[in-house]
Amino acid sequence: MASPYGGRGQGLRDRQGLFGSGGGNGPGEVHLTMDPSWDLDSEVDGLRANIGRMKGLALDIQEESRLNSQLLNNLEKTFEKARANLKRTMKRVDRAFKFTGSSHILLLLVFAIGVIMVFYIWTKIYNMGKFVGKVSGIL
Repeated sequence: MASPYGGRGQGLRDRQGLFGSGGGNGPGEVHLTMDPSWDLDSEVDGLRANIGRMKGLALDIQEESRLNSQLLNNLEKTFEKARANLKRTMKRVDRAFKFTGSSHILLLLVFAIGVIMVFYIWTKIYNMGKFVGKVSGIL
């Protein structure tokens, strides 16, 4: 059975069936004719310019990546320092809280009793002044 592509029946071994028989010098040779108005040199120059722009863009991306990496490293160091400072501060707060223990509650209780006693004594003195004023007729 013959191959539909002009081959010898065991896959493509020859390109002649694909591109036509074009009087080439050897098997598998392709002849290409180009429009004379198409300038190959200008196309190559255009490709070179595009490659130059892409190279510049790649270098800019590399520089930006390096700067972002440095920024992230500095940020990580800053967070490590802040974490250490916060840990040290929390230890100080815990130590201060343990040092005072429940004495702050005792001080609060003594203060509240003192305020109540001062208020009680002041009301007694005021009431006694009213009583003395009524008895003596001053008020």
